[in-house]
Formats: sequence, C-alpha cells, structure tokens
Amino acid sequence: MKCNLQCVNLTKSYQIGTETQVVLNDISASFYAGEIIAIMGSSGSGKSTLLNMLAGLDTPTKGEVLLVEQSYNAINENKISDLRNKHMGFVFQGHHLLSEFNALENVLMPISISGKPNKQQIDYAEQLLEQVGLSHRLKHNPSELSGGERQRVAIARSLVNQPDVILMDEPTGNLDDENTQQVHDLILKLNKEHQATFIIVTHNRELANALPKRYLLKSGKLIEVKDAF
Repeated sequence: MKCNLQCVNLTKSYQIGTETQVVLNDISASFYAGEIIAIMGSSGSGKSTLLNMLAGLDTPTKGEVLLVEQSYNAINENKISDLRNKHMGFVFQGHHLLSEFNALENVLMPISISGKPNKQQIDYAEQLLEQVGLSHRLKHNPSELSGGERQRVAIARSLVNQPDVILMDEPTGNLDDENTQQVHDLILKLNKEHQATFIIVTHNRELANALPKRYLLKSGKLIEVKDAF
C-alpha cells in the first residue's frame, strides 16, 4: 500500500524563558492511501501544531515529515508550497470561502491561484459539487448558503487537485447536529470514492469512533487507540 504521508521522530518545542515546552515529542507514524484517521486530544494538546507540521506550514525542532516520500527538510519553502498544492487538500473548522466568489469559483480556487482553470478542471469541480449534493448551488455565493452547505463546498475544494492527502481540522466544529451527521456521512463516502488519505482532527467522539483508525495526542505523544473513545 502506498504511504502518502509519514512523520519520523517529529518533535516541536518552544523556549519560554528558561524553560523548554515540548508540544510534540518524538512522533513517528505512517499514513497510507485510502486510510481515514481520527486524531483526538484535549485543547492545547498540540493537534493544530501537528497538522501544521504535517502540512509543512511549521518547521519541526527535530525530525521530518515526508509527503509522497518527499522530505520537507530536503526542499525549500517554495517547493514545499508546490508539493503541498499538488498533493494535499485542507478543510478547516471555518470554511474559509471567499465571499465575493460563487461556490464553483471557490472550489476552483486552488487551481486558479496558478492559472486559469481549463474545461476539464471546471467539469471536475462541478462533479465534486454534485458529489457533495450541491449541483443546484454552483452559482450561489457563500452568503446564500447554509453553514453545512458552505462546509461541503470547502470539502469539494479540498479535493479539486485530486490530492493524496486531505487534512481536516474540526470540520464539523461549527455545525449543528443534523449538518454534523451529513458531513460525517459525506467524509466517509468521499474517502471510499477518492482513496486519498483523510486525517481528521476532531473533538467529536461520534465521528472519531466511526472511523477505523484513531489516535490520541497526549503529553506530546501520538497514541493509537484500539477501543472507542
């Protein structure tokens, strides 16, 4: 099975006065194509720091991260950005849609950054919006969409470059129970259809326990959990 993302002896610490605060402590893990993984942990446990490390948005104190077998340590910031744009998608707690663009334009944004989308890319973006149940909302701006619809647009956007890895940071954190369940079901469906690696940071035990692989981030360590949270 293809290893899409790997961290090796990943450590992140901060110097606060004379004290060293260790946020991530010698974490090693491999994430494979088609896997869907939940990461839970208390507030302040370092979940966002870990996601930033996995995305190459922050530099580890020690260790390395490899995206599609390419170590961030071996390339410069511009090449990390190119690698990330090609192989990784993101879904945040807030949808981070651009208000002046419609749903389709927002989905195409990762492509539009580097050039004008071609017809094939536009067709694919429309297919993604259909997959997330929004084919009737292509031309609607974010202000005309519900919270759940905006988050589904963000999920479609994360898939538009056909990435190997999708990172999700509290994707249902701002949603009510009904929309939360819809997004849960959608994530599981898209994981099966696209066979990317989905890594989901969540406080939602129901979502975490619905996933086949679960980790707890505690005291700087990433611990695989076999039982339900």
